Amino acid sequence: MKSCFVIMPIKQKQEEFQHFLSIYKLFYKEPVESCGYHVQRGDDLSDAGSITKDIVTAIAQSDLVIADLTDLNPNVFYELGVRHTLRRYGTILTLDEERSPHIPFNLANHRVKKYRSELAYLSRFREELIRAVNAIQQGAHEGADNPVHEFLPRLPIDMVQAQLAPEDSLVTDNAKLSAQLRLYEARFGQLTALAKSEETPEMLFEAMEKDIKEGRHGAKVFEDITAAFTSKDVGEFVTATRKLMYVSRFPPTVNQILEISRMASVRDLAPVSRVVIDIGLRFFPSNEKLLVARFASGLQSQDQQARLQAIEDASEYVGLVFEGESWRATSDFADLPQLKKQILYYLLDALRAERRFTDALKLTKLMYASMPHSSQVMRNYARALEDVNDIGAALPMFRSSILAKDVDDTSVSWYAATLSNNARHVDAVEGYLLACVMDPNDGHYFAAVAHCLTMTISAGMRQLSPPRTSPLDISKQLVLEFVRAALSCENAAAAQDRIRTAISRAELSLEGLDRSQGLGRTAREQLARSNYDTFASGLTRSDVTPEGESTH
Repeated sequence: MKSCFVIMPIKQKQEEFQHFLSIYKLFYKEPVESCGYHVQRGDDLSDAGSITKDIVTAIAQSDLVIADLTDLNPNVFYELGVRHTLRRYGTILTLDEERSPHIPFNLANHRVKKYRSELAYLSRFREELIRAVNAIQQGAHEGADNPVHEFLPRLPIDMVQAQLAPEDSLVTDNAKLSAQLRLYEARFGQLTALAKSEETPEMLFEAMEKDIKEGRHGAKVFEDITAAFTSKDVGEFVTATRKLMYVSRFPPTVNQILEISRMASVRDLAPVSRVVIDIGLRFFPSNEKLLVARFASGLQSQDQQARLQAIEDASEYVGLVFEGESWRATSDFADLPQLKKQILYYLLDALRAERRFTDALKLTKLMYASMPHSSQVMRNYARALEDVNDIGAALPMFRSSILAKDVDDTSVSWYAATLSNNARHVDAVEGYLLACVMDPNDGHYFAAVAHCLTMTISAGMRQLSPPRTSPLDISKQLVLEFVRAALSCENAAAAQDRIRTAISRAELSLEGLDRSQGLGRTAREQLARSNYDTFASGLTRSDVTPEGESTH
């Protein structure tokens, strides 16, 4: 008779013990025994909670293991890890979705059969479980059912049985394969082949040869994907992507995976983008670039449930714990690798998308305490203050962010946008001019200057609060120059709305004006720099007072 071992919480408290004992008998033991298995769990073999030789043996040798992940019990995960290491397939994961609504991050890509402990749900769950058991009995599985054997496909299917294999035969096979692999690598470069569990080494290499002859080599398929993206052939793009990720024996590189994911996002194929990253992590499970991309995908998802799960997973990954009403960091953010730091900023964006402004503020305070000189940290802290309507604290923090040594044009443009939103249009002109100087290829900044100049004209050359007179008489010609500069940039189309607003407010005529009549990069930079020198004050420079007089 085949054997089944059930891994599940075995509680010490009587009420909880009886709860899980009932689950064991009704949800697992009875239906699985009806399929012809002998079913046991840990306390049938030893004292509850102890790991003994009998339990390890049962985990290793049972034809079927059912692991109940409810309550995220550490003993369950320990025993499940043992099983996943030893056996490629033959494990079924279950979870009480009311007690534990979220599947643990590391198992999120694997099938977990959810149940509810009410009797009303018993019949349906038992039917699903019986179908899964029968499928395993009939060998209807596709490769590994766990991450250990997915990521290490050359492990023996059954580690216990592998110990009994003739050692000389394994050594001989390995020597032959190594020699043949070196020949392939000399001709085609480094290969990382994924073999299905039932394939012999000879079958694997025959499939490699066939892939090369039929044009399924990774580099060739990636060219097809790029061509489909360029031609906007979505159908061919998806087909070629599937071929590379699933069919080809030559997995893509990390950079290719990231590029395919990016292209899918550009073509509004968010599900394809996420799947590509997930499969990429099977090839390269520890690659931080792919991990960051995966978190970014979840945190930026339009699906709220996916975004909430990503917030929880990303917080754990960067060492954040939410205790009571505040965040606690388990390590110093300053010591995090740069890629992990990037996840913090995606996390902040997700919190804002959820309108959890107070949580975002608490997180940015923690980040500022660890990295008080980072322009990126300071601008995010300032934005969080602005979100909770503390503009009095936000503006000085924004100013500090643009005076930092590592300032970039993003920090400057955020500051300028906040000034503009608070009707400080002359100050906003100064900020956007500095952004133009820092990146004279971004049409958004030149369009924003034109917009704020026209707002200043409308306000009678003054701001509402605090009053600051423009340092020069703003003419329509000056507005026109910045409109022309904006239209000259590659991303002009994305700034069209602001350009049209400025044109309309200044009553300009652009008849016959196109990009060929615009300004080159050098001319745009000179336009921005000369006007910035006129507007510069203590808002954006530490060596100049707000009145424009040098402090030295």
